[in-house]
Amino acid sequence: MNTPPVTERTIQRQILAAFARDWAECVVWHVPNGGHRNAREGGELKKDGVLAGVPDLEVASPGNRTFRIEVKKPDGTLSPEQIAIHKRLKQNGHEVYVMRSLQEALEFIEREKPKTVPDRG
Repeated sequence: MNTPPVTERTIQRQILAAFARDWAECVVWHVPNGGHRNAREGGELKKDGVLAGVPDLEVASPGNRTFRIEVKKPDGTLSPEQIAIHKRLKQNGHEVYVMRSLQEALEFIEREKPKTVPDRG
């Protein structure tokens, strides 16, 4: 039996499920910047604020902490646009992480999730 190839979409869905299960207090959403578009549609989306290289996931966690996650296949590489945007985000004080597997996400959650959630009363 052939094992299906690992895709970024598969990894991203696993990461989303891990956050929902293990750090449910977070609000996590996908920034749909990828995909193939014709030149006209791409131009319109750019006018609407779509920015090449923006990380795949945005996470707002308790305590007013936000971070971005770029999802890559185990052998995937960052594009020049991703490298540039990640650098700009980090220079502006934002956290950006590249995750290549469910295991990396689980380790991140274990390491970063507060042991107690602050009471927002």
